[in-house]
Amino acid sequence: MAFGFFKKREYADIVFKNGTIYTMDPDQPQAEAVACKDGDILAVGDEDDLESVIGPHTEVIDLNGQVMFPGFIKQRSALAQEAFSNSCRLFPEWTGLGLEGLKDAVGQVLAHSKSNDPIFLYGGFRYQLNGLELQEIREMLDQLCSNRPLLILVMDCSLCLMNTLAMETIKNAAEEDGIRNISLDYIVSVIAPPDYESYQNYVLKQGRSLSKRGFTTVYDCGSFDYPQAVYRSNLQELLLEDQMTQRYLSAYTLLESEDPAYVIHKLRQRQTECIELQEMIRCDGIHICVMPVTMASGDGQTTSETFLNFDAEELEKLCVDAADIGCDFVITAHGQKALELAARSIGAVRDSGYKKNAAVLSYDDVLSDKEIYEYVPEEDIILWNSVDPDAASTVEQMLDRLTVDGASAIGMEQRIGSIRKGMAADFTVLSKDPYQGSLDAFRDMKIAFTVVSGRIIEL
Repeated sequence: MAFGFFKKREYADIVFKNGTIYTMDPDQPQAEAVACKDGDILAVGDEDDLESVIGPHTEVIDLNGQVMFPGFIKQRSALAQEAFSNSCRLFPEWTGLGLEGLKDAVGQVLAHSKSNDPIFLYGGFRYQLNGLELQEIREMLDQLCSNRPLLILVMDCSLCLMNTLAMETIKNAAEEDGIRNISLDYIVSVIAPPDYESYQNYVLKQGRSLSKRGFTTVYDCGSFDYPQAVYRSNLQELLLEDQMTQRYLSAYTLLESEDPAYVIHKLRQRQTECIELQEMIRCDGIHICVMPVTMASGDGQTTSETFLNFDAEELEKLCVDAADIGCDFVITAHGQKALELAARSIGAVRDSGYKKNAAVLSYDDVLSDKEIYEYVPEEDIILWNSVDPDAASTVEQMLDRLTVDGASAIGMEQRIGSIRKGMAADFTVLSKDPYQGSLDAFRDMKIAFTVVSGRIIEL
């Protein structure tokens, strides 16, 4: 007897039919039905063909003439940054440089703060304080505020400033709790304990809003590492409770030069944290912002020289090293010099043999696309115009950006962005066919529901 000759029939968990299904797959542009199992697409084709995968426990969803697309992808977001900013106190507009700039910003906050509670402020950038010693900053903060703890976390979370009372409060708490290695998370929890329920409600609200716009995947390349860590921790709880409404992909954002070895270590650490998260939470990206900066001197004045925050050799090495561990990357360039440097760095990645990593260059309109291609071949790069990021002249172009092109831009074209066998079962279902109307009509079109990993997200 030939054991294994009779193969057990594989039934779908859920089948969608009786609608228009645009697959965004050139080999099979349209289909009548799609079957899903264990979060992936089991089969795509005619309704009659898929009858064989409908078993006694298969859920069959009648689309009632509605229109299905691959799940929409939001290529640029800052979800973690928004949620974190909502949960803490932001600086007023802090544009000054040096000690005087910081003093003015803190003074504005203190002038409007009537309680005696500890103060936790979030905002500003490290380069605004370059050239200053931490001791002189602490002395200034003590002069402004000596009666309650004061903690300042700069926007990219690379620098934590505090007055003496805050330092003593954290030290005493750590001794009492038996904490030897004090983390940023611990520092914030001591000075400004977060309201976890309020934070989670805000995250859930974000997810509902994105679902109503048809998004099943979001790429967060606009948030910094610590807010992202807080956000991922919250999403893991939602994942365990089966409440996640989008896949969350994120990039490690760099605003200033860091030790390349440390950056690669952080990237590996982030990747490792997401291994067991069912592809719902991933951290495979790096976002590098290249821009001109003006440095501060200790007397609060600015230097006369403005220069880029990365040098050429450093940026090229960082990009190549990140590509080597499988990272996709986005480089945002402000100004022509930054754009030229960014394009050359992406060219260095391709010249080093890394052809599969997604490489996005986000730029303002100082150069045309044609001029950028002089630095790096068109097939090796994806361009984002930061002046008008959602620019599209036709419905077809917009749908491509939301699906297949969006998946390519974030390095996920093998899993999302089209409807074909083996892909993730992520779909967006609309009440009408957007190809039959204008671009404005599509933007206003009602989303019926979304599907993420084979699970229907009711709106």
